[in-house]
Amino acid sequence: MPYEIAVLGAGVIGLAAGIRLLEQVQDIKVTIYADLTGNETTSRGSGGLWQPYSLGVSLSAAAAKHSNTS
Repeated sequence: MPYEIAVLGAGVIGLAAGIRLLEQVQDIKVTIYADLTGNETTSRGSGGLWQPYSLGVSLSAAAAKHSNTS
């Protein structure tokens, strides 16, 4: 009997989770439920649109590091 998995949300995280399950688990059925689709689904965090200060990196420190390695 196949596993039946429901994924709630069709944003970056929901679609990635559904695809990963299909790739990794044998005999599985994945159904994605969402009230929004397309570019209405991706939050700033999931889309990787964080500000540099959120990651604990200052722009001047990153620029200095980059200039020392080139």
